[in-house]
Amino acid sequence: GPRTAQHLDLFPDLFQLIQRTRSALGARTLRRALLEPLREPEDIGHRQDGVRELAEKPARAEGLGKILAELYDLERIAGRLTTGLAHPRDTWALGKSLATLPGLARTLDSAQTPLLTELRSRLETTGQALAPLAERILRTQNEEAPLTVREGGIFAKGTDPELDRLIDLSTEGSRFLVELETRERERTGIPSLKVRYNRVFGYYIEVTQAHLKNVPPEYQRKQTTVGAERFFTEELKKFEDEIVTAEDKRKRLELRLFEDLLAAARARTPAIMEGARALGELDAWLSLSRLTELPGWNFPLIDSTLDLDIVAGRHPGVDAVSRGKFVPNDLKLGPKSRLSLLITGPNMGGKSTVMRQVALIVVLGQCGAPVPARSARWGAFSSVYTRIGAHDAIARGQSTFMVEMSELAHILHRADDRSLVVLDEIGRGTSTYDGISVAWATLEWICQKIRCRTLFATHYHELTQLAESLPRLGNAHMAVAAPSKSGESQLRFLYQLREGPANESFGIQVAQLAGIPRGVINRAWKVLAELENEMRGRGREPELAGFGPGEALEEALPLFAAAAGKKGLTRGADDSAHVGRITERAPELDPRAAFERAFDEPLEPLPVQVSMPDWAEELRNAEVNAMTPLQALNFLAQLQERSRLTH
Repeated sequence: GPRTAQHLDLFPDLFQLIQRTRSALGARTLRRALLEPLREPEDIGHRQDGVRELAEKPARAEGLGKILAELYDLERIAGRLTTGLAHPRDTWALGKSLATLPGLARTLDSAQTPLLTELRSRLETTGQALAPLAERILRTQNEEAPLTVREGGIFAKGTDPELDRLIDLSTEGSRFLVELETRERERTGIPSLKVRYNRVFGYYIEVTQAHLKNVPPEYQRKQTTVGAERFFTEELKKFEDEIVTAEDKRKRLELRLFEDLLAAARARTPAIMEGARALGELDAWLSLSRLTELPGWNFPLIDSTLDLDIVAGRHPGVDAVSRGKFVPNDLKLGPKSRLSLLITGPNMGGKSTVMRQVALIVVLGQCGAPVPARSARWGAFSSVYTRIGAHDAIARGQSTFMVEMSELAHILHRADDRSLVVLDEIGRGTSTYDGISVAWATLEWICQKIRCRTLFATHYHELTQLAESLPRLGNAHMAVAAPSKSGESQLRFLYQLREGPANESFGIQVAQLAGIPRGVINRAWKVLAELENEMRGRGREPELAGFGPGEALEEALPLFAAAAGKKGLTRGADDSAHVGRITERAPELDPRAAFERAFDEPLEPLPVQVSMPDWAEELRNAEVNAMTPLQALNFLAQLQERSRLTH
């Protein structure tokens, strides 16, 4: 469905629970697997076999995990290669990752299942095709590569002879200057002679005034300072010319060499992407294999039938946080008994949890993973559609009910006989008649036309009658330890899915648990009793009958009629056929007494009216928006002073 992943909390809840990948490639592959489960039983079986083999050899799995943890994101790197945005660190990461392919392939040499042998073959093929590129990168690039190509320092010595010479000039220039200084001191006999560098004047030889008589004639004067003269020689000038331009030449040469490397890598992009896919799959299936370590997780049997049989199934997320306190449930559907299950029961009783857990077990199982159940078997589903929870789409101008109906329409148009459909509280966003009618017709459409495996939760107990006329529909309910209607005992949820419809919804007890005021709860019990008595008086069972078509709702909802002696209930002139406005025409009835009698609580007295002081009246009438900040502060100070005088 359009929001199935959202309704089932696949992301982030389920994904975080099962995600044990070592690389970004694996995490993305696992995410895609959750969004696109397999549909064919044979494909599911092959993946299960491979995941099971990985789980059965933990030592090999650990070795694979260590190698995968060293991987960089090859898909992202390939994307930057094709767009021309790759930098030296990308190419180094590419070479480092590609170099792992042969080792991973060798680790899978003893693989037996088709899934792993195919992965080994793909890794081996791509590893061989990309080995020259990986070797070239690791041989020529510096490990500490810069982030941008304009900084230089990308390539190591041995990459190119001219580059080696320029590197020597850049890195060994200091040694040349030291050697020059030592040689000139010995040749001239000037012990204080120094070779220095200045940003303004460049390289020079400095001689103090005391030794100027020993300066050789080939020294050319460059600058005079206090107490010393600075000279240069042809040798020093030549060195300066080379060293100044060497860094520039090196950067330009490295840029050209890097562009050549990028071109070579870009030509191998298809092979890189194939290697990335194989690595991502291996990491993702390795992650699924680790789920077998969880207690009570087992591989399901998935065939081509239309059955669904789950024994002691658990919601993976709720079970993880409940730490063993989760109540497991069994569920069985099949064409010989029932394909659709109508689930009734109180709010918070666990209806949504049971339905979600079934859908999550199906999604996990058809990804090839083990599932949280003692055992599970079902015919492969072609799709999973869910409609759970309430969502607004205010930005699109859609109310909660409109969103619900849009999603329901999507499901009813697209589901087929191999779909799993999970629907919760269809029709709750509108009036009782409309809601029941939509839910009733939806259930008939699913059972008679689509004929798919369906879980349908509702509070409309009238729908349970459909099991008598629809042969593929069964009733079930979430069990509770029910209190008496006096409200004395506490409602206790058992979270067990049992056969048959629920006796009642226990809505008032749930409201009491939520903290609704005692007076409201007492009044609710009275209204419920009046409704049930009214309906029994008409020869109907209150839990199953509902209201007949065309009956005015106010006739079945007397509300204050008991207190008013059932006098004078009329419909307002602008009332609709569904709700109507109830007006009270008994002037002899004091409204205060009616409230106290209905809710068993005294009405709080109204506060005594007092006259408003003039400064408060002035404050109320003030045009605050027209004031400047300073005027507002002055006005506030005046009012404060006047209020003190008043008191």
